[in-house]
Amino acid sequence: MCSLYDVARNSRRWPLTIFFNLLNISCINALNVCSANKNYAKVNRADFLETLALCLIRPNTERRILNKNLPKSIRFRGRKLLGLEKETETEKNVKTPRWS
Repeated sequence: MCSLYDVARNSRRWPLTIFFNLLNISCINALNVCSANKNYAKVNRADFLETLALCLIRPNTERRILNKNLPKSIRFRGRKLLGLEKETETEKNVKTPRWS
């Protein structure tokens, strides 16, 4: 099951290899737990992994959208990823700290 959708990359650093293996195992376990729930509709592993990845990166992406120090292209891609095409009022009103 791990060989079909493997997140591991070739690396010479053993901590990174261990991290990728733990990520593979935890994704398989999460799919098994969700499949064991009685109210869970059957979904294939690729869709489950995509949904899981989007749920994991959502908080960081929302925080990065509000960061005015990032280039507009990165903030635009973050909004596009989250499905927010327009700039919200909270993004316009966020003040960056001034170091004086």
